[in-house]
Amino acid sequence: SMRHSNSGSMAIPAVRPTGSSLLERCNIEYCDAMGLEVGAYATAVYCRIMHNGSLGAACSTKSTLSGCTIVSNNTRLCRPDVVAGGIKTYGTPEMDIHGTIESNEVAWNWGCGIWFDTCEGDGLKVVRNNYVHDNQPISTKYNFDGGMPGIHIELSRNAFVYNNLVVSNYSGITAVGSDNVAIFNNTIVGTRGYSAILVMSDTRRATCTNNVIMNNIIYNTLGNTYDLIMPLLTNEPFTSDIYCDYNCFQRTGGIFRFAFRAGGIWTNVAGWT
Repeated sequence: SMRHSNSGSMAIPAVRPTGSSLLERCNIEYCDAMGLEVGAYATAVYCRIMHNGSLGAACSTKSTLSGCTIVSNNTRLCRPDVVAGGIKTYGTPEMDIHGTIESNEVAWNWGCGIWFDTCEGDGLKVVRNNYVHDNQPISTKYNFDGGMPGIHIELSRNAFVYNNLVVSNYSGITAVGSDNVAIFNNTIVGTRGYSAILVMSDTRRATCTNNVIMNNIIYNTLGNTYDLIMPLLTNEPFTSDIYCDYNCFQRTGGIFRFAFRAGGIWTNVAGWT
């Protein structure tokens, strides 16, 4: 077990395996800032990453985070729109940061559950088979346009998000200012803040193109939370080829809420389309 590492920065991890190394069955808990960074080409499996001050875990180029428990991080209530929450993988437009986040439980974090931010390289980003639940914002003051999602792809390219169970988050799965994102075969339940699924452009990045939302189950979205928000192609320049089909929406109470980001609200698919 690794505990109580002091840090003067949110972005400095307590533990950082790198260079094809393996971190297995370790507990990383109660650290001042970030608990774990899985460095380039490294793998972390079956670890418990809990109660850390800002961020639970971060990933780097060709890294893998698998079978881990990432729970109750950002205990210091740092701004979750920076480096805080469950898992964040972040880079710059010049860096090919990518990897695989799979088969983890990501829960009760203050901030996003799983987040790829400014990962614009060609390498494939994979988010699959995770149980992502009960991740919430500290305050709506720090929300993104899409709230504080369970899974968030932001200003990035080439991501597969599939076979995830996403339950009781402020938003479900979002892709913002991103290209070549496939969101498929996910089950999204009980979203209770902004939107179960959202795809939208962003003024910080030129394009939002070639994104697919397919074969997802969206169940029991709560209250006035949107079931689905899409970009309005005629109003959002550089947005094209957004494909949405074969999704199943079901609510046990209330009405459906479908929207275009720059348009009105519809309560059924026929009117929305």
